Amino acid sequence: SGSVSSGNLVLSQGGTLTNAALMLKNQASLTIPATKILDLNYSTNGAISILGSATFTNNGTLNKIGVGNLDVYPAFFNNGILKVGAGTFSPKNNLTNNNIINGIGTLNLTDATILKMGIMAPGNSPGTINVTGNYFNQKIIIEIEQSFGLTTIDKLIASGVINLGGFDTLVIDHLGGAIDYANYNFLTCTGGADCRTGMFNSVVYPTFCNGECSIEYLSTVVNLKYEKVLPVELVYFNGRLLDKEIQLDWTTLSEENAASFDIMRSANGNEWVYLGEVSANGTTTTKKDYSFLDTEPLSGENYYRLKQHDLDGTIYYSKVIRVQTPIKKAWKLYPNPVQDILEVRFSNNEDGILQIFDATGRLVLKHEIQAEKSISVDLSNLNSGLYWVQMTGFKTEMVVKQ
Repeated sequence: SGSVSSGNLVLSQGGTLTNAALMLKNQASLTIPATKILDLNYSTNGAISILGSATFTNNGTLNKIGVGNLDVYPAFFNNGILKVGAGTFSPKNNLTNNNIINGIGTLNLTDATILKMGIMAPGNSPGTINVTGNYFNQKIIIEIEQSFGLTTIDKLIASGVINLGGFDTLVIDHLGGAIDYANYNFLTCTGGADCRTGMFNSVVYPTFCNGECSIEYLSTVVNLKYEKVLPVELVYFNGRLLDKEIQLDWTTLSEENAASFDIMRSANGNEWVYLGEVSANGTTTTKKDYSFLDTEPLSGENYYRLKQHDLDGTIYYSKVIRVQTPIKKAWKLYPNPVQDILEVRFSNNEDGILQIFDATGRLVLKHEIQAEKSISVDLSNLNSGLYWVQMTGFKTEMVVKQ
């Protein structure tokens, strides 16, 4: 045990802290240099505490090992690799992850103010990492492999909500082996009946997918679906906005015993509704073009997929596409960044519930609106960081609290 009163403590050779009680006082900082490794071996609960303001910066590799919990009170900057190999790592202040967090232990985010989530790579080729609290994603790397006849995949399990945010990235990394056709769960939240919100903005699939993989978004889980391709050779499926309608176009190069295509639409990628049917061409080896017009699309996000019926009753699904329509209702939020008071202006008098979520997806403020064209929202009690402002019928906006 010991303390650092001021200045920068640089662990130039790395090493191990075993059940150590370390305090950083005043403006002191603790830094792990690049290429160096520090093992935090806590078999019992411990803490790196602060008196005043202090920072903890990892530029190398930081391994949390041992079954105990480690509370980290300084503002924590991870510019290297944080590996939660066992036990619990609990940041209690600002968390800025500029690189990678991985491991098979528990990352406790309940008291953390997440300024940047960076890259999350659960597991250990593959494995499971647990998140206590809410999880806000920016980029996640999921490993999948087949070994000794068993297919395994990385998993992240959050005890709160999982907010995928709409601008984040999923990378599926194939470590080897022949992957079986199946659904593979890799994200799970236990914070309520609808604790999963948002979708990945982009997905990088491994080569084994070959057009047969898709992401399934359910209310509490997210799955990798690896399914046998359609018995039609679907080479094109796209949607485009035509004034106030959406036209869907798809092309097949060949078909085998294809009876029809059902056009399905969803507002969130989970619950699907039937819009109509287009007849297929049975068995053919010539190119066929199809189209369907959605005359009453939803305001905002529209997700579409094709449900293809075979003549023998077998059903297959296409990939999911997304088409954005203009949000019918307009609003303005300013100033942004904001210090204390956020002004919200509507084009007309509005009724509803305005909700503000922090970067982890936790609801931090709720404001009821009754026939109002403008409101002032007091954010003075919120910590600095990123927040999402939501209201039914309006585009979700991000604001920065200073």
